Amino acid sequence: MRASNRAVLWAAAAAIVSLGPMPAALAQENTEAAAQRLFLEGRSAIERGDRATACAKFAESLKLLRRAGTLMNLAQCEEDAGRLGGALDYWNQSVALLEASDERMALAKQRRAALEARVPRLAIRLQAGTPAENEVHVDGTLLAAGEIGVSRWMEPGKHEGVVTAEEHQAQRLA
Repeated sequence: MRASNRAVLWAAAAAIVSLGPMPAALAQENTEAAAQRLFLEGRSAIERGDRATACAKFAESLKLLRRAGTLMNLAQCEEDAGRLGGALDYWNQSVALLEASDERMALAKQRRAALEARVPRLAIRLQAGTPAENEVHVDGTLLAAGEIGVSRWMEPGKHEGVVTAEEHQAQRLA
Protein backbone atom coordinates (compact mmCIF):
# COMPACT_ATOMS: atom_id res chain seq x y z
CA MET A 1 0.00 0.00 0.00
CA ARG A 2 1.33 3.38 -0.98
CA ALA A 3 2.16 5.96 1.69
CA SER A 4 -0.52 8.39 0.47
CA ASN A 5 -3.25 5.71 0.65
CA ARG A 6 -2.04 4.70 4.11
CA ALA A 7 -2.25 8.32 5.27
CA VAL A 8 -5.83 8.60 3.99
CA LEU A 9 -6.80 5.38 5.81
CA TRP A 10 -5.24 6.62 9.06
CA ALA A 11 -7.02 9.96 8.71
CA ALA A 12 -10.34 8.20 8.10
CA ALA A 13 -9.78 5.88 11.07
CA ALA A 14 -8.91 8.85 13.29
CA ALA A 15 -12.08 10.63 12.17
CA ILE A 16 -14.21 7.57 12.96
CA VAL A 17 -12.60 7.15 16.39
CA SER A 18 -13.12 10.84 17.19
CA LEU A 19 -16.82 10.52 16.35
CA GLY A 20 -17.37 7.85 19.02
CA PRO A 21 -18.05 10.08 22.06
CA MET A 22 -20.08 12.66 20.18
CA PRO A 23 -23.43 10.83 20.20
CA ALA A 24 -23.27 10.42 24.00
CA ALA A 25 -22.42 14.11 24.42
CA LEU A 26 -25.25 15.07 22.10
CA ALA A 27 -27.64 12.80 23.97
CA GLN A 28 -26.66 14.41 27.28
CA GLU A 29 -27.10 17.87 25.79
CA ASN A 30 -30.50 16.86 24.42
CA THR A 31 -31.50 15.39 27.81
CA GLU A 32 -30.49 18.60 29.58
CA ALA A 33 -32.31 20.70 26.99
CA ALA A 34 -35.43 18.55 27.26
CA ALA A 35 -35.36 18.72 31.07
CA GLN A 36 -34.98 22.50 30.94
CA ARG A 37 -37.80 22.81 28.40
CA LEU A 38 -40.13 20.73 30.59
CA PHE A 39 -39.17 22.75 33.66
CA LEU A 40 -39.91 26.03 31.86
CA GLU A 41 -43.23 24.62 30.61
CA GLY A 42 -44.04 23.78 34.22
CA ARG A 43 -43.20 27.30 35.38
CA SER A 44 -45.34 28.72 32.57
CA ALA A 45 -48.25 26.48 33.62
CA ILE A 46 -47.95 27.78 37.19
CA GLU A 47 -48.17 31.35 35.91
CA ARG A 48 -51.38 30.37 34.10
CA GLY A 49 -52.73 28.79 37.29
CA ASP A 50 -52.61 25.25 35.86
CA ARG A 51 -50.99 23.41 38.78
CA ALA A 52 -51.81 19.92 37.48
CA THR A 53 -49.96 20.49 34.22
CA ALA A 54 -47.11 22.22 36.03
CA CYS A 55 -46.60 19.36 38.44
CA ALA A 56 -46.68 16.81 35.62
CA LYS A 57 -44.05 18.80 33.69
CA PHE A 58 -41.80 19.04 36.75
CA ALA A 59 -42.11 15.28 37.30
CA GLU A 60 -41.17 14.60 33.66
CA SER A 61 -38.22 16.99 33.94
CA LEU A 62 -37.01 15.23 37.09
CA LYS A 63 -37.03 11.86 35.29
CA LEU A 64 -34.50 13.31 32.86
CA LEU A 65 -32.34 15.35 35.21
CA ARG A 66 -32.21 15.87 39.00
CA ARG A 67 -31.98 19.56 39.77
CA ALA A 68 -32.71 21.39 42.99
CA GLY A 69 -35.14 23.82 41.36
CA THR A 70 -37.22 20.98 39.95
CA LEU A 71 -37.24 19.24 43.34
CA MET A 72 -38.32 22.47 45.06
CA ASN A 73 -41.21 22.92 42.65
CA LEU A 74 -42.27 19.29 43.11
CA ALA A 75 -42.13 19.80 46.88
CA GLN A 76 -44.66 22.61 46.49
CA CYS A 77 -46.81 20.39 44.26
CA GLU A 78 -46.83 17.64 46.88
CA GLU A 79 -47.64 20.08 49.68
CA ASP A 80 -50.49 21.64 47.70
CA ALA A 81 -51.90 18.14 47.14
CA GLY A 82 -51.74 17.38 50.87
CA ARG A 83 -48.93 14.84 50.50
CA LEU A 84 -46.74 16.30 53.22
CA GLY A 85 -44.38 13.33 53.47
CA GLY A 86 -43.68 13.52 49.74
CA ALA A 87 -43.13 17.27 50.00
CA LEU A 88 -40.71 16.80 52.86
CA ASP A 89 -38.80 14.18 50.88
CA TYR A 90 -38.42 16.60 47.93
CA TRP A 91 -37.28 19.41 50.27
CA ASN A 92 -34.67 17.07 51.77
CA GLN A 93 -33.44 16.12 48.31
CA SER A 94 -33.22 19.75 47.20
CA VAL A 95 -31.22 20.72 50.32
CA ALA A 96 -28.83 17.85 49.58
CA LEU A 97 -28.26 19.10 46.02
CA LEU A 98 -27.90 22.81 46.76
CA GLU A 99 -24.52 24.38 47.39
CA ALA A 100 -24.26 26.06 50.79
CA SER A 101 -23.81 29.42 49.06
CA ASP A 102 -26.94 29.02 46.88
CA GLU A 103 -29.47 31.73 47.68
CA ARG A 104 -32.26 29.12 47.62
CA MET A 105 -30.73 27.14 50.49
CA ALA A 106 -32.30 29.30 53.23
CA LEU A 107 -35.77 28.93 51.68
CA ALA A 108 -35.39 25.17 51.24
CA LYS A 109 -34.27 24.70 54.85
CA GLN A 110 -37.06 26.94 56.13
CA ARG A 111 -39.73 25.07 54.17
CA ARG A 112 -38.29 21.72 55.26
CA ALA A 113 -38.33 22.74 58.93
CA ALA A 114 -41.92 23.99 58.67
CA LEU A 115 -43.04 20.68 57.16
CA GLU A 116 -41.13 18.56 59.66
CA ALA A 117 -43.32 20.09 62.36
CA ARG A 118 -46.51 19.19 60.44
CA VAL A 119 -45.80 15.73 59.02
CA PRO A 120 -47.21 12.92 61.14
CA ARG A 121 -44.72 10.36 62.37
CA LEU A 122 -45.22 6.72 63.22
CA ALA A 123 -43.06 4.43 65.32
CA ILE A 124 -44.20 0.85 65.90
CA ARG A 125 -42.78 -0.72 69.03
CA LEU A 126 -43.50 -4.34 69.80
CA GLN A 127 -44.01 -5.64 73.31
CA ALA A 128 -41.24 -7.58 74.97
CA GLY A 129 -41.62 -11.28 74.24
CA THR A 130 -43.09 -10.74 70.76
CA PRO A 131 -41.94 -13.71 68.61
CA ALA A 132 -38.80 -12.98 66.60
CA GLU A 133 -40.38 -14.31 63.40
CA ASN A 134 -43.09 -11.64 63.45
CA GLU A 135 -43.81 -9.49 60.44
CA VAL A 136 -45.06 -5.93 60.60
CA HIS A 137 -46.89 -4.43 57.64
CA VAL A 138 -47.89 -0.79 57.32
CA ASP A 139 -50.34 -0.07 54.53
CA GLY A 140 -49.47 -3.44 53.01
CA THR A 141 -45.70 -2.85 53.00
CA LEU A 142 -43.50 -5.16 55.04
CA LEU A 143 -41.20 -3.29 57.43
CA ALA A 144 -37.63 -4.53 57.72
CA ALA A 145 -36.56 -5.54 61.23
CA GLY A 146 -34.44 -2.37 61.48
CA GLU A 147 -37.50 -0.19 60.80
CA ILE A 148 -39.46 -1.46 63.80
CA GLY A 149 -39.28 1.08 66.60
CA VAL A 150 -37.92 3.77 64.28
CA SER A 151 -39.98 6.91 63.78
CA ARG A 152 -40.91 7.48 60.13
CA TRP A 153 -42.87 10.12 58.24
CA MET A 154 -46.36 9.22 57.15
CA GLU A 155 -48.81 11.02 54.94
CA PRO A 156 -51.75 12.47 56.89
CA GLY A 157 -54.80 10.20 56.99
CA LYS A 158 -55.71 6.69 58.02
CA HIS A 159 -53.19 3.87 57.83
CA GLU A 160 -53.36 0.16 58.50
CA GLY A 161 -50.79 -1.75 60.54
CA VAL A 162 -50.79 -5.52 60.85
CA VAL A 163 -48.49 -7.72 62.94
CA THR A 164 -48.32 -11.42 62.09
CA ALA A 165 -46.37 -14.31 63.60
CA GLU A 166 -46.45 -18.06 63.06
CA GLU A 167 -49.19 -19.81 65.00
CA HIS A 168 -50.65 -16.48 66.11
CA GLN A 169 -53.64 -14.56 64.84
CA ALA A 170 -52.81 -11.38 62.91
CA GLN A 171 -53.11 -8.29 65.08
CA ARG A 172 -54.37 -5.07 63.54
CA LEU A 173 -52.86 -1.89 64.88
CA ALA A 174 -55.11 1.09 65.46
